[in-house]
Amino acid sequence: MWPDDFVRCLEESTTATSRVAEAIEIKERHLPKRIYKYRCDTDHARANLKANTVWMASPESYNDPYDSSFVFPLETLKNLLELALARKLKEAGHDVGMEVIRNKAASGIRHIAEATVSQFAAFRKFAKVCSFSERNDSLLMWSHYANHHKGFCIEYNIEVLSAGDFFRKNLYPVFYSEQFYDLGSFIQSLAGPSREDFRSMIPLLAMLHKFEGWKYEEEWRLVDEKDRIADDYSRVSPPPSRVFLGARFDLSAGSKLLAISRDRNIAVSQMRLGDDRFVLHSQELGA
Repeated sequence: MWPDDFVRCLEESTTATSRVAEAIEIKERHLPKRIYKYRCDTDHARANLKANTVWMASPESYNDPYDSSFVFPLETLKNLLELALARKLKEAGHDVGMEVIRNKAASGIRHIAEATVSQFAAFRKFAKVCSFSERNDSLLMWSHYANHHKGFCIEYNIEVLSAGDFFRKNLYPVFYSEQFYDLGSFIQSLAGPSREDFRSMIPLLAMLHKFEGWKYEEEWRLVDEKDRIADDYSRVSPPPSRVFLGARFDLSAGSKLLAISRDRNIAVSQMRLGDDRFVLHSQELGA
């Protein structure tokens, strides 16, 4: 399956042998034509729509407390640091056994390892994410993210964006699992003997794995990786191609949203409940 191929390419990509272009090619072949953002009808959401922006936030602020969580093999890192120290001493002409290193350098190695763990713990604060869905007709997402079907959903046309566009280039699929993503292979490359074996893309994969209970969201997420902790922010988005109103959207109370859509020439549809099945249909407003 293509998600497995995409993940494998990024996991196996090293400084010496990059497979990032191959992964991007796989992603491009399966990129949805359109993606959707569910919103409550609030001042902030309308401001984003009017200004053509999306809100980028750290994963730790998301409703899922496990978002972007990962397994960090601390003992593996300690062992690798011991081996690296032994290798350096041997290269310098010092024939020191591992037992001596463990006894004399244990505190220093432990300090380095624990500091590394702390840095990775802050990784969830470095990156900024905005989540989208492949679907505009999810009963659960309308309930969870659009004020019980009283909000709206924004459609973005991905097909019209160039391959180099930031939005398209940094849009990634989310993968669902019962387990945290394991950073073991990344740690081995981080503390390994050769920088050519370093696997820099693996932390990104940790941000793209979520608990399988969220699978119904069919999520794609825009990722902006930072090199320091920064405040959440708005960034420019593609122009919306359509706005879908919830099945319970109050047209009289929602005049501000309708005015923004009209002024920006954004087509508006409204979701309708199915007559005999648990489904949602969209209908052009006024049709």
